[in-house]
Amino acid sequence: MNLPPNLNSLNLGIDYNQPLNLPLGLTSLKLGHRYNQPLNFPSTLITLKLGDSYNYPLTLPHSLVILNLGYYYNHQLKFPHNIQDLKIGKSYNHPIELPPKLINLKLRNKDILPSTLPKSLNSLKLGNKYVFISRSL
Repeated sequence: MNLPPNLNSLNLGIDYNQPLNLPLGLTSLKLGHRYNQPLNFPSTLITLKLGDSYNYPLTLPHSLVILNLGYYYNHQLKFPHNIQDLKIGKSYNHPIELPPKLINLKLRNKDILPSTLPKSLNSLKLGNKYVFISRSL
């Protein structure tokens, strides 16, 4: 599907699963639960929220500030340094090098050493229930 070139934000419904050509000026993309098609992201993308079914390898743009990986995403990633808000789904099973500007982190099924947490981190959620918020690390 070809989208309007001036589109800034795209939010796909739960069942949408057709190939897309993303416009070059897109800043926000939220994929629906069942979306699982390869994508090329524009260099202007700031927010990326993958649906739970998405599981194609990604090349992330350096412009990203918010990244949510879906439940089944399981490909090794190098996170851009500008990411401030990161959510990693349960199936991600690779080493994680956290971005230095990270403020909020949510890990569904991953152990992490406190010494690897960036100094900028203000909010940490591990699993589905445990929440730790402190700057006195």
